[in-house]
Amino acid sequence: MMRTLQVVAVLGFFTLLGCSSEEPPLITGGPTVTQAIDAMLGNGRILQRDVTIRRDRVRLEATGCAKHPNGVVTCRVRLYSIDRGWSAPSMGRFTEAGGAWIFDF
Repeated sequence: MMRTLQVVAVLGFFTLLGCSSEEPPLITGGPTVTQAIDAMLGNGRILQRDVTIRRDRVRLEATGCAKHPNGVVTCRVRLYSIDRGWSAPSMGRFTEAGGAWIFDF
């Protein structure tokens, strides 16, 4: 019985290791999708102060991403939320500052 528990514990450990992969960035050296969404929702021009949105219901479409020599990542982006639908596509830039990504138009 003890042997069976040890085998199950080892298999469970390796299964968890296989599941803990990191989220890929939009482009090498750029933000992940989650970081990009957080940066966009942190921009005051995207959400008014009195609007709340559930981050787990937001999707990001980012195309044409490019990383520039100064570290800025530009993409054509649009957000989708269940409550509001798709936003209009627009060019924006992501800049890393202090370990966090900032979005600006």
